[in-house]
Amino acid sequence: MVLAKVMGTVLSTAKVPSLLGKTFVLCRPVESKEESDLWEASSSGTFVAVDLVGAPEGSLVMINTGSAAKEMSGAPVDAVVSGIVDYAVVGGKRVAVE
Repeated sequence: MVLAKVMGTVLSTAKVPSLLGKTFVLCRPVESKEESDLWEASSSGTFVAVDLVGAPEGSLVMINTGSAAKEMSGAPVDAVVSGIVDYAVVGGKRVAVE
């Protein structure tokens, strides 16, 4: 699993039948800032995922990839949003996401 920030939505009017009715979101992995309790979206690695939970833009989400994504979505995809993160605790401290 990967933690990522939802950067926006992706609209696709033409797609294979198994993707009909699916919602797509643009995601970016998050990484911790040095010497800080903040996490921020990485400057690289943006990808598209099928949103299975209705994650709003700006939210921190859990991403499943590979065969788990295909199994969860029932479609030929590489990544799915499988959960919305309320917060994370690192080193006993609650961390924020920018």
